[in-house]
Amino acid sequence: MNKKQVGRRANHPKENVKSETLKPVGTKGIRYLLLLAIVAITFLAYIPSLKNNFTNWDEKEYVLDNQILKQPIGDCMKYFFTNFYNGNYHPLTMMVYAFEYHHAQLNPLFYHQINLMIHLMNVILIFFFVFQLSSKKTEVALIVSLLFGIHPMHVESVAWIAELKDVLYGFFFILGLIAYLRFIDNKKQVKYLFFTFLLFVLALLSKPAAVVFPMVLLLLDYYRNREWNWKSLIEKTPLFICSIVFGILNVKAQETSISPIETHSLLHGFLFASYGIICYIYKMILPINLSALYPIPNVLENGIPLIHYVYLPIATLLIFGIYKSMKQTKVIIFGSLFFLINLLLVLQIIPVGGAIIADRYSYISFIGLFYLIAYGFNFINNNQDQRIAKFKPLVLMALIIFFISSFSLTYARCKIWENSETLWSDVIEKYPENFQGYLGRGEYLMNTDKYNIPSSKENIDKAFADFNEAIILKKDNPHVYLNRGLIYAMKGKFDSALADYSKVLALGFKDYNIYMALGTTYSGMHQYDSAYKYFYLVEKMNGTSVQLLQNKAYTYLMDKKYKQSIEEYKSLINQVKDNASYYYFQGLAYHHLDDFNNALSDYTKAIDLNPNYVEAYYNRSVAFEAVNDFKSALNDAIKAQSLGFNIDNKYLDEIRQRL
Repeated sequence: MNKKQVGRRANHPKENVKSETLKPVGTKGIRYLLLLAIVAITFLAYIPSLKNNFTNWDEKEYVLDNQILKQPIGDCMKYFFTNFYNGNYHPLTMMVYAFEYHHAQLNPLFYHQINLMIHLMNVILIFFFVFQLSSKKTEVALIVSLLFGIHPMHVESVAWIAELKDVLYGFFFILGLIAYLRFIDNKKQVKYLFFTFLLFVLALLSKPAAVVFPMVLLLLDYYRNREWNWKSLIEKTPLFICSIVFGILNVKAQETSISPIETHSLLHGFLFASYGIICYIYKMILPINLSALYPIPNVLENGIPLIHYVYLPIATLLIFGIYKSMKQTKVIIFGSLFFLINLLLVLQIIPVGGAIIADRYSYISFIGLFYLIAYGFNFINNNQDQRIAKFKPLVLMALIIFFISSFSLTYARCKIWENSETLWSDVIEKYPENFQGYLGRGEYLMNTDKYNIPSSKENIDKAFADFNEAIILKKDNPHVYLNRGLIYAMKGKFDSALADYSKVLALGFKDYNIYMALGTTYSGMHQYDSAYKYFYLVEKMNGTSVQLLQNKAYTYLMDKKYKQSIEEYKSLINQVKDNASYYYFQGLAYHHLDDFNNALSDYTKAIDLNPNYVEAYYNRSVAFEAVNDFKSALNDAIKAQSLGFNIDNKYLDEIRQRL
């Protein structure tokens, strides 16, 4: 083949094989039956995720502790579209959380169902995108959609409720690519370009990672032999403007998440990026030892590991090889650049966050690598050259093994996300030298009530051990000291708690949580004036949250300021109507004011919400006795005793005598 012929060939994505068009897999109906089978296989792979609970990693902020979700939908929309939230501007994702909360409150099953449903729709969209992209090669489209559906690296995006933004932006991103291909293939009809722009905006409103979308469109132009000229650039100008605007918005939103630039040099950034590229490719081929966290090396303290210097020349040679391939085919260039463009912003060239790679970043980027695998299989499977055709059985067997192993690994990986303990224990197993796994597991064990699991002294002791281990590994993290201080306060070791809080403040951590901890600790020490002082600071910094109202109400109760306590509990009950303890403690406050009718009403409501609320039965018995309803008083006292409450027999005898 002469140079002129090679040049012509490079201008077209099709491969020069004898069987250019794929042998039909079957009729249109069979094609869709195969797609339906892929959707079913994907669903089966993710079934364990539907049994999972919330985790304490970002889901606290997005759902569990998110008071905005409790507001009317209209108020939620106004807030999320006009404010940053949790270091991001992704109002559409937050609105989906709002709809989920209004439908299912804190039932994790519904949240997992929505994530999985969107992922299944994405599997279908991937099929149609690749089918259109590959000139209707059904075989290629089926392979890519199945790999996309069941690859273990995608578990994090689907099984983690906090990654709703990943599957949601992926939905609009892929749909936008389909619309753009329609624009190219349908004589540049403007309506398809409009749909492309609209879907791009929806993707941006779901996750800022969508800012690379216009670059992917340029890549599609290249792959589909569309001439690059001023017209093709001008039509994309609104998309690039949107990318810049949303990029600026999210840089402002993430100012607290972006590490100082001096934490590693530009050279270190390229070393980390090289490591990331090779590592993603490796984990695509061999998806083992996956983790929710891959800690970035601490360059300031330990320097960069020597092994990272090896990855830079390897990545350079790989990129050079990709470049050289353009003389033979556009497929390798397209698949590789699709992969790299969608990873560009998270390769740690500029330091962001504490992870060097993350499974979730593969969700869209791996489409490029899957396309290379599928197109390579298609090339071999439909090639009439015997030197190539002899590899068909081997390649087919390898692909089948890869499908089966991916399904098995995905099914198992979903179980790792069952709850925070299983998740962080897995991180600790993979990275025992990193403090974050111990911090995450300890926070969960300390607050298991929040995740519908009864707390216990055993869990508190385990959490305390985790925090101690975390402090050994990292002595300057304020969150660890804050949590350990809270456990000291629970155990009544107030001096140790205050010492840990002092360490938190010395480390420069001035978040409202430290003042909340100081307030509750001083309340436990019966130093109520100090407690009120810190609660005031919390309210000034963070507004009137449920947690603050709860702590203030209980402190007023202990301080015998019963009227103030009742006011706070009324505010709590207006926000959370199904909390038995709020009614119980409000009943106690009325009881101390000798307002027995209101006390009885609140105790009864608490018992209705929690039929085994033993303290409520006992105190209702005392209130019944005070209003001379001795029969009810005796019944409640006996009930409390049957539930394990230690009641003085003299009290029971007195009631019986008065009957």
